[in-house]
Amino acid sequence: MTSERQLTIGFPRMYNEPGERRAFLPPLIGLLANMDVDVCVESGSGAGMGYSDDAYSATSPRVHVVDEATAYRQDIVVVLRAPEGRYELI
Repeated sequence: MTSERQLTIGFPRMYNEPGERRAFLPPLIGLLANMDVDVCVESGSGAGMGYSDDAYSATSPRVHVVDEATAYRQDIVVVLRAPEGRYELI
């Protein structure tokens, strides 16, 4: 029996400056998951833009809402800025 390990992508929550709204939107996360990729989105990622955790997990069964440490433990981690104070998680 062969077990193939699937690629995983983590999306940690973005911590923004006051007044800034930024998030990876559920349609993008769903698109990636539909490419046979497991996607881990940190809980609360879309809250600043009005997206609930359920909006992400509803896009695909391969989307998982996780804690910060789990999002950073994936094969690929997507962030838009340097994760100041979180380098040890990478």
